[in-house]
Amino acid sequence: MPHDDKPEKPLVATIGNGIMGHGIAEVFATAGHDVVLIGRSHESLQVAIGKIAASVDEFVARGLLREGSTKDALARIKIETSLESAKDAGLVIEALPENLELKVETFGRLDEICSATAILATASGHPVSEMSSRVSGLDRVIATHFIRLNYSPSSRCAACLARAHRWSNAHAACCEAPARAQS
Repeated sequence: MPHDDKPEKPLVATIGNGIMGHGIAEVFATAGHDVVLIGRSHESLQVAIGKIAASVDEFVARGLLREGSTKDALARIKIETSLESAKDAGLVIEALPENLELKVETFGRLDEICSATAILATASGHPVSEMSSRVSGLDRVIATHFIRLNYSPSSRCAACLARAHRWSNAHAACCEAPARAQS
């Protein structure tokens, strides 16, 4: 049996399905990650799935992704309305409205729900130190910054910030997908 040295890609959970949330889910799904997209209602999640499909179709039309990428990406995305759906994720990215109280509460719940090795990330402008006040393992909390220039799917990039001793894990989880999407 051949030995595969590639590490298994972690499940990614995206909390929030607005512009940032569904865009983040799309990038990871097109890079081959299974994704749980968690939103408030099945109706809003269906709208997000439609936007993801249209965006990936545009990547295909521009020759940036192969035919069949839309079907493949959508097959990797599971939609849920319960935060508990993030429990098996290796990387959880919060992309909620800019309400600090909501973000602090969400991070506290994620700390209880997710494994101690899961990386908890935020796409927020709020300081990580404020949002992670209810998280027991602060070394697993990172800030991410996703940019979608001119809202064009061909110009995505992301930057990840993390504590030094967790950087390699965060880099592998966060930066692989945007690099793949731009290739």
